[in-house]
This record gives sequence, C-alpha cells and structure tokens, in this order.
Amino acid sequence: MSELALLQTQFELAHAWTLRLVQELDEAHWTPSPQGLGTNINWQVGHILTSLYFQALVCTGGKREGLKAQYPLAEYIEYYRRGTQPEEGLAQKPGKALLLQALQAGADAVSETLQAMQPAQLNEPVAVRHPLATTKREVLVWCTHHQMWHNGQISMLKRLLTGQSF
Repeated sequence: MSELALLQTQFELAHAWTLRLVQELDEAHWTPSPQGLGTNINWQVGHILTSLYFQALVCTGGKREGLKAQYPLAEYIEYYRRGTQPEEGLAQKPGKALLLQALQAGADAVSETLQAMQPAQLNEPVAVRHPLATTKREVLVWCTHHQMWHNGQISMLKRLLTGQSF
C-alpha cells in the first residue's frame, strides 16, 4: 500500500469512527456539557470539521472553494477553533444535520485532495504555517491523529450522556 493510500485509509477510518459515534445520537445530546468537562458533541464535531478544513485542505493547498461556497466556514471557525468555549452561542451554532452534512463535505474534499496528490508532494512544506507540522506529510498524519483524539472525547461524552460509548 502506498503512503498516500495509507493516509486515505486513515482519514476514512477516522471519519467513519466519528460518524459511528454521533450519527444515531439524538440531537438532544449534542449540546449538554457534563459538569467538569466543558465540552459537548456539537463543539467536538464542529472542531473536527474546521480542523479538517484547516489542516488537510488549507495547509496542504488543497481545493476548498466548493466547501467554502456550501458552508459559512469563517463563521464555523469562529465557533469551533481551538480556544473557543463550547457552551457559548449554542443558539447560533449549526445543529446536528447541518454539521454532519458539512463534515461529510469536508471529508469528501480531503479525499479529493489526497487522490490528486503525488507522493513527492508529501515532502513539500505546508502551504500555511501550522503549529506542529512543517511538511504536508506531517500535517496529514497529525490531522488523522487529532480527529481520533476528538473521537475519544466524543466517546467519553456519549458514555456520560447515554451510558453507551458506541
């Protein structure tokens, strides 16, 4: 398996795991933040979406115009970027259906970017400065790890809210 195929598989697995955790979860469980955690499902999914956009598309120079035309990504970034408060502005944030649609569109855009990428491009520097990665390879690997880390947080939230983690 080529390195690009492996990265594609890792993105697909992380995305499928996110969907497995949240797709059937009642929307009533998307906004509560269990005491002491300071996060909720809505923020976790929105953060995964905006992280995919920044890390796997912006930092790699991937195509993102279609995604930007479909969803107000600048607004989503204001809601879900690192350092934002999950409980703030819940009434203005997109709901489950819209977030899942945007997440799927983001995953599709990442897949298209990876399919168009040539192996040598993995060694290229990131197109936009990233706090942890200097090459496209590093940012893509980090992005899948980051999503799985948030999947763990979603699983913990789901267990606290419903008694089941998956």
